[in-house]
Amino acid sequence: MDGVLDFLRSTGSALAMVALVYAGTIAAERLWPAERGQPWRRTGFNLVIGLLLFLISAVLVRLLQPLILPLITAPLGGLLRIQLPDGVWGSFLQVMAYFLVYDFFYYWWHRAQHELLWLWPQHELHHSDTALNVTTSLRHHWLEDPLRVFAMAAPSVSSFTSSRRRCRGWRRCSACGHSSSTRTCGCRWAGSRR
Repeated sequence: MDGVLDFLRSTGSALAMVALVYAGTIAAERLWPAERGQPWRRTGFNLVIGLLLFLISAVLVRLLQPLILPLITAPLGGLLRIQLPDGVWGSFLQVMAYFLVYDFFYYWWHRAQHELLWLWPQHELHHSDTALNVTTSLRHHWLEDPLRVFAMAAPSVSSFTSSRRRCRGWRRCSACGHSSSTRTCGCRWAGSRR
């Protein structure tokens, strides 16, 4: 029972953080639109689909945890270990290195989704959105997050000793990469994921 409560707490906490990021970005898109006249119904559809997929993914990733743990713990997870100093500068370097490694794996994962015939159908849903906005980043097939864990998150996380706790901002950058606002939220370096 404690495991279920912990799962619900962590999922609720993550969902609240994601909701704040998306609410702020949706507000920015409406205040400074890159494309005027975006229909609210497309945004609403993506938000509902995104919430459902978030919950499905959270459950699937939790169920797949026994398969994921060997990838991020020794001996396999310790093969490529990046040790950086602690402290303020060490933390900064860890976060920057983590984002570079994560972005490397994300690039190749996303490219594989476009190139491999068996991955394209599950990625095509994301590209079927007719109104590009921040909620487009929520529009994914229910298998994408579980597959992404094996393709990019596990290799990224297993490379670092303590950055896992410090790198919670990747979702914010993913959201901003799909934003339909003329304003940036500090993550334009990551580029659009579309």
